[in-house]
Parts: sequence; structure tokens; C-alpha cells
Amino acid sequence: MAAVRIRKAGGVATIGPSGLLLLASFGPATAIGDFGPDTCAEGFVWREAGPNDHVCVSPETRDQARRDNAEAASRVQPGGGAWGPDTCKQGYVWREAFGPADHVCVAVETRTTARNDNRQAGERKKYPICQTYARDAIQTAAAAVTFNCMFSGPRWDATYDQHFHWCLDNGNRAISREIQGRGTELVMCQQNYTVR
Repeated sequence: MAAVRIRKAGGVATIGPSGLLLLASFGPATAIGDFGPDTCAEGFVWREAGPNDHVCVSPETRDQARRDNAEAASRVQPGGGAWGPDTCKQGYVWREAFGPADHVCVAVETRTTARNDNRQAGERKKYPICQTYARDAIQTAAAAVTFNCMFSGPRWDATYDQHFHWCLDNGNRAISREIQGRGTELVMCQQNYTVR
């Protein structure tokens, strides 16, 4: 096994060929080369059909998106048409991979693939536990606002990235405690709200 560098709060440590952690006085680790909540699971890459298109797809699908982008102008109906200046030539449709503004003209099968990839996007991320944790944390924070709980602090932050990165930096026990603590506080607040 080759040495692997990992990023940790407060510095960088190295796992040597024997698997021993060298310089182990740091906090929890995340792998260098990770790209936050949009990091893809092994075997997948960002589609990059447009700016900020971080849907995880096969490398072949990303290559197809690049080819389609390069050929985009040749697939548009000269002079436009019924759908405006971006009207596709016969046999092509808008890709709509990253939303309705994606007017790159592609084969129908390519648009179908893009839709399927979008539906499977969450399952292709590297950190599904932390994604679920962050999503639930901001939903709980929103519920607390609804019940006028007046909570403050990191636990009640409404920022997805803050919760996601906290999850990455903590183990299962700490994550479970945080979920339970947040839930208990919300239930108590809801009971007080109902009584008022």
C-alpha cells in the first residue's frame, strides 16, 4: 500500500505503507481530493454539462456531454424556429440536464439519460450519510423557526454545508448524539408552542 495523505483539522497527516497513522495528533479526517458535498462515489465523475453541474455520472456520459457541448452550434436550426433562436434541428431535443436553460441540442436518448442521471444523483454521491444528516438538520432548523423556538448556535444553523462538513469531521456516536439532541430540543419547543 502506498502512503496516503489526508487532510485533518489543523494540518496534514500521512498513513504510511504499513497502514499506521503518522502524526496522529489531529482531529477527524477527510480525504484530500474530495470536493465537499458533491463528491462522487467511486466510478462516477461530475457531468459538467454546464456551470456547476455536479451530477455524478459515468465517465462516458461526461465525455458525451463534452461532445454535445462542442457540437451544440451545429445542431441548432439556422434562423431559429418555433422555440426561439435555440430551436433544434429535426432529430434533436434540448438536453435540459441542469435545468430548463440547458438548450444544448442532443439525441432524444441523451436527454433521457440526463433525466435518469438526475434522478439517481443522490445515490451516486460519496457521502450519503452526511448528505442525509445535513438535509435533516436544515429541515429541523426550519421547523424550529416555524414553532418560534428561538434556538441559536451551530446546531440550529440553516446552512447545508456547515452541517455536512461537521458530519464529515465527526464519528457516528457524535452524529447520533447531535441528531438526538436536536430532536429532543425541537420536541420540547413544539410542546411549549402547543400549550401557548
